[in-house]
Amino acid sequence: VKELRMRKAGVYFIFTKDAWEVHPEDKVKDILSTILNKKVSNVNELRGICASQGYAIGKVKILMGIKDIAKVNKGDIIVAPTTRPEHLSAMKKAAAIITDEGSVTSHAAITSRELGIPCVISTWTATKVLKDNDDVEVDATNGIVKKINRRTGKRNI
Repeated sequence: VKELRMRKAGVYFIFTKDAWEVHPEDKVKDILSTILNKKVSNVNELRGICASQGYAIGKVKILMGIKDIAKVNKGDIIVAPTTRPEHLSAMKKAAAIITDEGSVTSHAAITSRELGIPCVISTWTATKVLKDNDDVEVDATNGIVKKINRRTGKRNI
């Protein structure tokens, strides 16, 4: 009965490595905050959702605000929490786009398809794992982003 009352009040289902967990609505913000604010280190591969198919290799440019648009050069890989119309000039130069958030109807997804460039969305941690000038390989068709060493051609895994 307690479980039914909790579900009626509102719950979220979170899939962990082994099973689905049911959490009351009022606890989800704490859970997500813990997950999203967790320090990330030694991660060399990210997975997300394909928003626009394709493949690219390039240097990362993190866009956390409008001021960061100027640092994007032709062929760079844009990494942002999400994109907005103000990012369009940078997106036109990009070889690929990676976002922490988004759906297939998000700004990054729609714009990347219109521009015909690869895009991986919903990585959740790209802006924490990747740094400016990291070399990455974007396999957007499979939703995979890997850090690489362009001098050796080897992946950093």
